[in-house]
Amino acid sequence: MTRFALQTLLIIALTIISTTATKAQTLNLTGNKNSVVVTGTSSLHDWEMVLSDFRATAEVTQNDDGSFTLTKAGLTGDANKLSSDNSMMDKKAHEALEAKKAPALTFRQSAPLNIQAGNDKKVQIKGNLTIAGETRPVSLPINLSYQESGNITVKGTATIQMSDYEMDPPTAMFGTIKTGDEVKVNINLELK
Repeated sequence: MTRFALQTLLIIALTIISTTATKAQTLNLTGNKNSVVVTGTSSLHDWEMVLSDFRATAEVTQNDDGSFTLTKAGLTGDANKLSSDNSMMDKKAHEALEAKKAPALTFRQSAPLNIQAGNDKKVQIKGNLTIAGETRPVSLPINLSYQESGNITVKGTATIQMSDYEMDPPTAMFGTIKTGDEVKVNINLELK
């Protein structure tokens, strides 16, 4: 094969590779409608706590077929920033979460997720969830919307047992008021 033919083939191959290569894009929280809300029950009443300070990121790769691959999604918050309208409840929750010793509340995606572009795709995202210093593998149900503009909206509710994370559900009034073991974590995120 002549040198010219070899160079021509090399240029064609590099052109094909460069036009089909995809580029990962890192997305961060945007807007003011993002929320992480934890709800549960007790022997007295239902309760709700809001995580006031958290960060979320995701890496997205647009695929040639119009789908996208979500990798490296993560959410991080500080257990000390979880609050309600009841300071006694906040104190008990922070104690149960071991917020002074292990304040990090984190989710880290552990497996890539291929999704078709569009609205409200129901998927299970696999990852590792850390609460009260304990990390467990989880598969969380979420609704995911990915727009060609690059925006991602994530909505979901995860049901978690406190005992799975070596936590004792908080009690008050000498044990007469007991919190249920099951809590729900509701997320609403927009990333760009």
